[in-house]
Order: sequence, then structure tokens, then C-alpha cells
Amino acid sequence: MRKTHKKTFQIAIASTLAALSLALDLLSLKGDFTKFTIYALPLLLAGTIFGPVIGAFAGIAEGFLSQLITYGLTPTTILWILAPLTWGLISGLIAKIYKFKNTPIKIFLNVIITSLIVVFVNSLALILDGLIAHYPTEYVYTMLLTRIITSIIVGIFYTICLIIIIPRFQKKPISKIQKDNIETKCEVINNNINLDIKIKK
Repeated sequence: MRKTHKKTFQIAIASTLAALSLALDLLSLKGDFTKFTIYALPLLLAGTIFGPVIGAFAGIAEGFLSQLITYGLTPTTILWILAPLTWGLISGLIAKIYKFKNTPIKIFLNVIITSLIVVFVNSLALILDGLIAHYPTEYVYTMLLTRIITSIIVGIFYTICLIIIIPRFQKKPISKIQKDNIETKCEVINNNINLDIKIKK
């Protein structure tokens, strides 16, 4: 029963983060060949805290809905789901490797590694989309270095945000002393209840 509640809670959180990511994506500033957005922040949060499955779920939901709203269903829709999927999936896998011990340095490494992978995934999507839709893609190669530098700068911003946000989501572990104190108090309360019942009898 607890597992069911836990999964329901995680799916609800993932859906909420996907919706937030979608809103940020739709509000992004777009140029001819560039897009300034922080839509990846909720997806990083989903992956880093809840793992690769929930992160991937949030990414797929955001990517699909974003494409559906902006362009409708096209032969290349699946290509544009890859980037948001990568944000949630890769950050979740790295967090899992770290056993979800999200220290500032681990968060930073997670964000930067994921950001760089997304740059190459997006570049591949642009190239494939160009081949399918028959438009030039030379700019993908000329702007690759710029996009890598930009992703690192934005990654630093993401890192700062996650360092602030993540502790509010993750429960602090109970120490052995705290656990023993709780068990002792519960035992005392239980004894008092049993004593009170005996007196009333």
C-alpha cells in the first residue's frame, strides 16, 4: 500500500514538474537559430531527486506536449522529445550513481555532464530534422562551441537553483540516537496507556 502511495506521489510530482517545465518552455525567448530558456530546471529536479524513470517520464511529457502545442504532430516530433527526455533521464542516472547524495559538487557535475550531453543530442536532432525537412544545417556546426559555452553558463545557474531547492524536497535521515529516543517515547506512551486501562478495569 505504501509503495502504491509513493508511486502515485512521485507521478504527481513528475507531472507537476513537467507542467512547470512546459510553461517555462512556452515562455522562452526564441531567435532565428537560438532559444533562451530555463525549462530544463524542473526536469533536472525530477531526475536528481526521484531518479531516471520519473525524470524520463517528466521529460517525455514536456517534450511531447511542447511539440504538440507549438508545431502539432510531425514526422520529426520524436526528435524534439529527445532533449527533454535526456535532461530527466541522464540527471536521474547520475544521481542514482551518486546514491542520491546530492552534495553541491555532485549536483554541479551532474548538471554540467547532462547539459553537455543535451547539447549534442539537440545538435543531432537539428541535423536529422534538416535532412528530413530539407533545410540547411551548417549553422549547427558553426554554433556548436557557442552552445557548449552557453550551456555551461546556464548550468551554473541551474546548479545554484538546485542546491537551494533540493534540500527542501529531500527528507533528512533520522540518526540512530533520534530513532532510539522516538522508540523510547513510544514505549513510555504505550506503557502509560496499558497502565491507565488496568486502573480503569
